[in-house]
Amino acid sequence: MPKRIDALIIAAGADYRAYQALRLFNEEGLTIEKLIIVDFRQRRVEDDAYNSKYYQYRQALYNELIELEADIDDPSGCVAEIVNSGLVESSRQNLYIDISCFSKPTFYTLLKYFSISGVDEISVLYTQPRSYKFPQGNYRSYRSSSGPTSVREIPSFPGEDKREDEKLLVLLIGFDGDLADEIGEIVAPTKTVVINGFPSFEPKYKDISLICNEKLIRPSNKLLYSRSSSPFDVYNLLAKLVDNEVAVHIAPLGNKPMALGACLFAIHYPSVRVVYPFPEEYVNETTDECSHSWVYRMPLAK
Repeated sequence: MPKRIDALIIAAGADYRAYQALRLFNEEGLTIEKLIIVDFRQRRVEDDAYNSKYYQYRQALYNELIELEADIDDPSGCVAEIVNSGLVESSRQNLYIDISCFSKPTFYTLLKYFSISGVDEISVLYTQPRSYKFPQGNYRSYRSSSGPTSVREIPSFPGEDKREDEKLLVLLIGFDGDLADEIGEIVAPTKTVVINGFPSFEPKYKDISLICNEKLIRPSNKLLYSRSSSPFDVYNLLAKLVDNEVAVHIAPLGNKPMALGACLFAIHYPSVRVVYPFPEEYVNETTDECSHSWVYRMPLAK
C-alpha cells in the first residue's frame, strides 16, 4: 500500500461501508491529496440521523476536498463532472476509486472513460457488507431499487453488430430475481448462461441468490459459478464463454466484484454489449455494517 494517494473517488452514501476504505486509509496514515466525493442528488434526505451518516466523509483527513453534484440516472453526466474537475490529468498514476456505493452503470462508464483516456491501471476499492437488509424479513424482499425499470445498454458499452439469430445472454445474478427475468424478456436470447457467486461472501448468499432466481434455474439455461470476491475469476470465465460469431449480452446483476470483472472484460472486448435495468429510483440504504475491504489493481489497458 502506498504512503500517498493522488486522488480517491467515493460515492456519498449512508451505508456504513460507504467510507470504510477512507477510515482505513486514515488509520494507516496515508496521505490523500484529493478526496473526490460524488454527491448524487437523489440520495439526499432531509433527516438529521441520515445526514450524520451521509456526510461523515467531511470528518476524514485529506489535503483537498472536491464535492461533485451528480445525477444517478445520468452516468455520462457524472463522468463529465469528474472529467471537468481535472482529476485524470493530475492523478493519472495513483488513482483510486471506491465502488462500494456507486451504481453499476456509473462506475462502468467511469472506468471506460479512464481506459480510453490513457489510464493503464487503476486501483478499485470495495467493502463488502456484514449483511443485507431484507425489509419484510424474507430473502425475496430484498430490493436495491424501486419502481419500474428500463432495460438498456450502459453508456459506452453498446457492443458490435453481429448475427442476431444467435444471441447469448450472460446473467450475473444477485438477489433481484425479478430484474433478471425482465432482462431475459427484453434481450430474448437463443442461449442463457447464469453465473452465481461461489464461494460467496457468506455461505447462505449462494443459496439466497438461487432462491431469488429460481425461474432461471432450468435445464435450458447453463448454470456456472465464480468466486464472489474475485473480479478476475469472472473475467476468465467470460473469456471461455464468448464466441466471436455470437452476439453477447452481459447483465451484471450480481455483487460489485463480479460486476467489476465483467466491466473489465467488456472494456477489453468491445464487441460485448452490457445491459442493465435502469430503475425509477434506487434504495438509499441496503446494507448493515461492513466486513472485508478489498483492493483490486485493474489493468485497463489490455
